[in-house]
Amino acid sequence: MSMNLSLEKDKVFLSDLQGNPGNSSFVHTQENYMNGNGDNSGLSSNILDNKFDNSSKKHVGYDTGSNYSIIGFNSEESFPSLKSSIASATKKSKTENINISKSNLSEKREKYMAVPSIKTTIETIRLEASQRTPLKEFGSKSSVAEIARQIMEETHTHIDMSTTRKTGITTFLVRGKPEDVHRARRMLMKELSQKVTIKLSVPLNILGFIIGIKGKVLNGIIEKSGAKIQFPKRNISRDFPCNNANGEHNDETVEIIISGDVEAAELAKKEIEAIVEERTSHITVKITSINPKFYSLISSANNSGIQEWARDKDLKIDIPSSYLESDVEKLKPIVISGEKNLVNTAKAEIEALYAEFKSTTVSASVVISKRLHKYLDEKLLQDILYRLKCSIIIPPYSSPSESLLICGPPSFIGESIQCLMERANSIYLDMLDITKAHPSAADHIAHARDITRYFLKKKEIARIEKKYQIQITLPSMDTLLKQNLTSIIYEFAGENAGNVKNAKKEIIMLINSYPPYRILRLNLDPLLHCHIIGQKGRNLQKIREQYFIDVLFSSEDSFNSEIVLIYEGRPDEKLQPAVTIQLTLEKVAELLKKTATEMADIISRDIYIPDKYHKYILGPKGSTLNSIIKDSNSIVKVKFSTAKPRKFDNTVIEENMVNVRGVSFGVEYVIKEIEKIVENLKFQDQNSYTSTFDFPQKFLKYLFDKGHNNISKIRELNVKITTEEGKITVQGAKENVEEAKSYIQELIRKLDEQTVLHLSIPVKHHGSLIGQGGKFVKRLEEKYQVKINFPRENLENKDTDTKKSEAKDEVTIRGEKNGIALAKLELMDLLDYEKEHGNTVTFTVPMFTIAQILGKAGNSINELKNETETRIEIEKSTSDDPSALATIFIQGTKDGIKKAKNSILNTVKAIQDQVTRTIYVNRKHHRTLIGPGGSTLRNIITECGAIGDRSQLAKIIQFPKPEKKSDEIVIAGNKELVDKIIEKINFMVKEIEEKTTLVIPVPLSKMKAIVGKEGNVRKELESKYSVIIKIPRKPKDSTEKNVEIKVIGKKDQVDKAAKEINTFIKTEDCIEINIPLKCHPYISENGIFARRMKTLYGVILEYHEDSIPKETIDEADIDENDVDENRKYPWSVVMDLEEDKEISWTLKGKMGNIEQVKEIINTALEQMKHHTATGYLKVPPNYYGIIIGQGGSRISQIKNESDCCINIPRTNNGNLITLRGTLDGLEKARAMIIDTLGYINNKDP
Repeated sequence: MSMNLSLEKDKVFLSDLQGNPGNSSFVHTQENYMNGNGDNSGLSSNILDNKFDNSSKKHVGYDTGSNYSIIGFNSEESFPSLKSSIASATKKSKTENINISKSNLSEKREKYMAVPSIKTTIETIRLEASQRTPLKEFGSKSSVAEIARQIMEETHTHIDMSTTRKTGITTFLVRGKPEDVHRARRMLMKELSQKVTIKLSVPLNILGFIIGIKGKVLNGIIEKSGAKIQFPKRNISRDFPCNNANGEHNDETVEIIISGDVEAAELAKKEIEAIVEERTSHITVKITSINPKFYSLISSANNSGIQEWARDKDLKIDIPSSYLESDVEKLKPIVISGEKNLVNTAKAEIEALYAEFKSTTVSASVVISKRLHKYLDEKLLQDILYRLKCSIIIPPYSSPSESLLICGPPSFIGESIQCLMERANSIYLDMLDITKAHPSAADHIAHARDITRYFLKKKEIARIEKKYQIQITLPSMDTLLKQNLTSIIYEFAGENAGNVKNAKKEIIMLINSYPPYRILRLNLDPLLHCHIIGQKGRNLQKIREQYFIDVLFSSEDSFNSEIVLIYEGRPDEKLQPAVTIQLTLEKVAELLKKTATEMADIISRDIYIPDKYHKYILGPKGSTLNSIIKDSNSIVKVKFSTAKPRKFDNTVIEENMVNVRGVSFGVEYVIKEIEKIVENLKFQDQNSYTSTFDFPQKFLKYLFDKGHNNISKIRELNVKITTEEGKITVQGAKENVEEAKSYIQELIRKLDEQTVLHLSIPVKHHGSLIGQGGKFVKRLEEKYQVKINFPRENLENKDTDTKKSEAKDEVTIRGEKNGIALAKLELMDLLDYEKEHGNTVTFTVPMFTIAQILGKAGNSINELKNETETRIEIEKSTSDDPSALATIFIQGTKDGIKKAKNSILNTVKAIQDQVTRTIYVNRKHHRTLIGPGGSTLRNIITECGAIGDRSQLAKIIQFPKPEKKSDEIVIAGNKELVDKIIEKINFMVKEIEEKTTLVIPVPLSKMKAIVGKEGNVRKELESKYSVIIKIPRKPKDSTEKNVEIKVIGKKDQVDKAAKEINTFIKTEDCIEINIPLKCHPYISENGIFARRMKTLYGVILEYHEDSIPKETIDEADIDENDVDENRKYPWSVVMDLEEDKEISWTLKGKMGNIEQVKEIINTALEQMKHHTATGYLKVPPNYYGIIIGQGGSRISQIKNESDCCINIPRTNNGNLITLRGTLDGLEKARAMIIDTLGYINNKDP
């Protein structure tokens, strides 16, 4: 039965109640303090009846109020045992309404009343008859009165109590100190309230947090609530590890039983749920109380809508198929995981369904041949489940039982049995032992096993099943791989007897088509199988395409070395003779062995590791070892002496040994990682030394100080520290533990020697000394290892060792003498600084000026703060009135305040002097006034004296948008500045209107000289004469020789600019010279000579490419027999003819420079006069760089020593090097080139 228990808490001043005991409103509205004599007991039971009988009922709970806090109680004194006192209670009271009056309790109450100025509270408790403990003496006048009396004595409170006859509600009024009232209330509920039991499921991995270290958290909950908490009988100590609460959730939950009075049980439940809620919002629950034969009924969509529960919710429900408990070794529970509230709701729904099915269903058995069980497919069972609401439980394959269990409503059991029998009678069965197909085979069992594996791989079985609409059952893969296998039986089942027979015939034909000579077996190390397979199976694909052979491997876990080769044959062709097939299989087998041998880098290493560490190396379900092997990027097998023997692997490992086998680099990596784990485990063994010693509780906060200095220094020793009520425990290596112990004991000694210094500092400076977020005082505390306390209002601290002064101006410094002295010195220096910089001034400015005072992103005001070393705060007005004012506060030195204030007022004055004017300028001139990229506009503003960043300057002059077609120009700013800008614009407009335009024809060849590099010459002319030079784009018609350029500006300046331009287009000097055609390629050097002359002398060298005949010799004309000794570089020499042609060169530029270039050409011709032959050497283009050498050093050496001209073509222009010189010179140059190439080739490995 549920309880209605309403607790109301109100603060009351009992002196007022004493003055007017009949006015019940004082209970809720008045506040005062107890008087010294505690004379406040005039509140009668009639007041309680009038006050509380008409109040509404509430559920268990209480209102804490705005000024009330729940006090935690941690001692036996706070929760004393009441049994002895109750047992001795008298039973003499005979009135139903109990009033513990002033006359009866005055002496005791005077003893318990607090001194003046102690706050008290009143709590009311209502207890209905149905909520009371059904004790024989409950309600008797003596027992309840004695219980109340005992509680008053132990809690120092005053209790009034009354019972209403009509409702049976007993009301208690408890008065006293807040903590005493809370204790009394708990004791009343414990003794008088009915006991309840609550079962609560919590995740197993949160259990440690509920218990706490050495049961601290659990004991606190029990003491606070008064409830009894029981845990399931498991191997869970009170020091359950507190970890992984926010990580992966354990699938297991445990049930906690909470018993006690209603309020105590609910309070304990809330405390535990708060811990669970804090640690995890998701849980996983396993339901083990449900008989598994009801699983299918519960999961049925028609019955429960399980899927609807979990749809679109953070909820997952896993219900296994139904089974009998006798058929399995380990039960499979229902698992629910997801958001906690949803999980609990789903659990309750499922348990409710289970209870319903247990009362509405019956069970029946039917016997069907074991061979037919597997053909009662899921579709049939689901149809019976959904249509007839009956679940069918088939015994597992390993069970010899032939009985099927049917669970469901009695009315549908018969129809369900009929459906099962009809299905069983409709199935035709046939068997085939394929080991008898090729009895002549050396190992007919292995042959049958291999072709079965092959048929499964090629999906031949599935094809035949689909073709004939039957089912073929084969032995499992584990059964096939057994070494003691005696037969391999195919089982055929179907509803049509003809189809079953035809399928069996086709299987027989298929088996007969794979005689033993089509199969070959070989053994290779399993670690090498991956190399045979190749990346993504490419090697196997090549074998299949080239030799028409398929390859079978055993699973990786089996560690079986056998490989099976099966000859498939060419598609749509007649099978090859047996001898040919055998030769092909043997060839592929040799190929695989060769591949494996070439790739083999397999090593095996044994390492000594004690057996006790093996399970930690493996990790949960092998996860740790698998992760190491995966990270090695290779295949590695690890065997432990503690592991069970594997199938196909009978290797025995000695005790305390681990064998690592695989590719060398992978083995080395795995061993290295295993050794790291072992080292960590050994380190943990070594760091198990502990030392426990006394540590005063009052010094605990200094050990775990805010800066973590002390605890960090101790943890640098790699030790673990735990504290418990005056004791401290240090765990780690013995040497480190002893050193940490010495450090802590020295800290205790220093704390014992600490002194306190009191300083008087005006309150107004406290905030500045503390700093934002306490940064200044924290720095002093960390620097000098002291504690500095500033007074706080209404601060109450009962610890006399740490009590802070109540004086508003008093600041205390606690620590060692030296640290206190230094901290005081720096604190007083800071105080002197604050006094000097504590001057303030406040004034107002118009709100519309604030934006410019602050500047963009506050830059202006921040610069002003830095310059004047002041603190400036601006309080903006929220009014929309244009005349609204903002208040500015400045703090700092007198000079700094004066400068900052003057600067702000100057800014305000400048803003107030701002004007906006509009002038009209023909819009055709706007573009000129703006200039390229706004450059002209910026020059106008800056020349008129405007200052500021770019964004501010851009707002001074505003031009209309192009689409407006307006002549208006708006200028805003300081009046003086605006006047200057208007004057400047008018002057520029006048100049623009006075400008003239002059057109100058310029030869196209001279345009580059006028423009200059990157337009420098043009820009220089425009700047020099204040003109604009407009140059048209390059004409599309290449026949045009002249380009018209325009010069715009004042007439005199335009004339000067035109005169200078004409100096650029003066006709240049030009001469022509004739060059022997045979010398042309060697002097021109593929255009290099012309570029060099232009750079050095400014002379342009031109000749017609069309007049140069193409080379008459081709690579094919080179004598391949006339090669060097290594027969690498063909060589050919052509003698000059008596007649030689010439080509005309044109030289343009200044005559002096032309003469210099002509002299250089003549010198080159003079040197080539005695050259009589041309040589052609065929060299690959990739060797050209070697011949040229670094910076052309090698080719220059060859030219100088052989007196030959050498022309090396560009990379894409063939591979013939042309040499010009005498016959001897050509041979010498050729030899030097070949020597260079030979030297390089000999250096190459």
